[in-house]
Amino acid sequence: MTLQYEDIIEEINPFGRYQKTVLFLICLPVVPIAMQAVITVYTLGTPKHRCAILGDPNDTYDRTDLGLFNDSIPPDVGDCYLYDRNTSTGNKTLKTCERWVYDKTNFDETLVTKFNFVCKDEMKKSLAQMFYMLGSFLGTFIFGPLGDVIGRRLIMITSGLIYGVASTCVAFSMSLTFLCIISLVNGSACTAYYNVLYVLGLELVGQNNRILAGTVIVSFFGIGIILLPVMAYFLRDWKTLQLAASAWVIVFVLYYWCVPESPRWLISKKRFTEADAILQHAAKVNKRSMTGRKEWAEIAQVNEPFWKIATHRILVIRTTIIYFNWAVCSMSYYGMSLSVGSLSGSIFLNAVLYGLVELLSYIISYFLLDRIGRRRLHIGFMVITGLSCSVSSLPTLYGGYSWLTIILATIGKFGVSGAYANIWLYSAELFPTVLRSSGLSSGSFFARIGGLISPFIANIGTGRGGNLEKLIPLFIFGALSLVAGFSAYFLPETKNRRLPETIEDAVAFGRSNVLLNTMDTVETG
Repeated sequence: MTLQYEDIIEEINPFGRYQKTVLFLICLPVVPIAMQAVITVYTLGTPKHRCAILGDPNDTYDRTDLGLFNDSIPPDVGDCYLYDRNTSTGNKTLKTCERWVYDKTNFDETLVTKFNFVCKDEMKKSLAQMFYMLGSFLGTFIFGPLGDVIGRRLIMITSGLIYGVASTCVAFSMSLTFLCIISLVNGSACTAYYNVLYVLGLELVGQNNRILAGTVIVSFFGIGIILLPVMAYFLRDWKTLQLAASAWVIVFVLYYWCVPESPRWLISKKRFTEADAILQHAAKVNKRSMTGRKEWAEIAQVNEPFWKIATHRILVIRTTIIYFNWAVCSMSYYGMSLSVGSLSGSIFLNAVLYGLVELLSYIISYFLLDRIGRRRLHIGFMVITGLSCSVSSLPTLYGGYSWLTIILATIGKFGVSGAYANIWLYSAELFPTVLRSSGLSSGSFFARIGGLISPFIANIGTGRGGNLEKLIPLFIFGALSLVAGFSAYFLPETKNRRLPETIEDAVAFGRSNVLLNTMDTVETG
């Protein structure tokens, strides 16, 4: 069978031996990336704590000397005060803690217990988490456009190396300042690494297998989310856990010799010889042949700046909606993931449950994307997230059924995971090839704005006690998810449509779209 060059990326049996191997290699680093994204649930975990009893250097959280305990620790005034006994009058006055003791049921040591990020310093925990998200924010701004300029593979190797080094250095944090700086670098490289892996994964397979490729990539992310609490259960020290989840990422620098450059990108940059070598090898492995370079020059001559989107009203509207959904998906996803420790029950079991429903959402997405379409599925996931999170407060407020709150929160995690995975594929299909990396990176850029806010929302109830600690974050995530989901109604459907190559193609998308494997045109208004 002979194929034209413009067809080979689409129809060359993309999941033959060659593409299967490449896709698997691309997916492997996604596992530690997922771990790093939510590892602060454990490394910055806040155990139960109280003031250390004055004059007792050997005090522990679970001491059995109740007499001295009751004489030193005031009831019902929080975990930040103890009695300052006046020996001359016998009166007791309250004073703030100078030292704390921590419950070691879940953690031997965390960064919170190491640096005492509690009471008046409790917001330092959110600050450390925020710097990781700030790094993600900067990473999309710096590395994203570079992916369209210097290529996907070089950005993959560079960001992977920086990520491996930075995530390992987190384990050697000796101050809040160092932790924030290294988290900034780590978040920047981590996000860039994932973004470019996702783009490569979609561009190295044919259009008929985009959904499968995207599902496989995000499924590996879900596997990482499941494996992390299992590791944390056995590695209760934050430093050991950080090293176990990070150090081996450096090995992926070897991908320079294993993963090829995107043929689509090479063609768009007129590097025909390199694209030819990659595609010819893929064809040979899959026992195909190909001839001709029809339409290559036309595609390659397009070199559009990203700002040109602003010259088309329809693209501005669509891009704004996409960005808003990115921000809400990220805020809700990371916020719910980071607040898993505030739910009743075992933090490890709840986190595994979160991971399992996340993986389930990816699998269900795979089977539904081509049946009901990207837009309807995305809206459905966002509505599930919004409703489940918004009503999760009712069981606890009116009946004390904390287990039902966990179930509703888990359903919300299912919805937002599916929506977040879908927005990656949806955005990749809406942006044209010449701007795809920049488009995804800019979307991820706005996602990081949501991510920057998420630690503060997730921790907004910390220290308040009672139901507020669990309910306020979930209600905020739910309300925003509903608004974002309804706004997606105004986006075009991309199911069974060819990927737009140029900005003109993107403008025409949703008006006059060519169906896959046909020459029929569908007018959508």
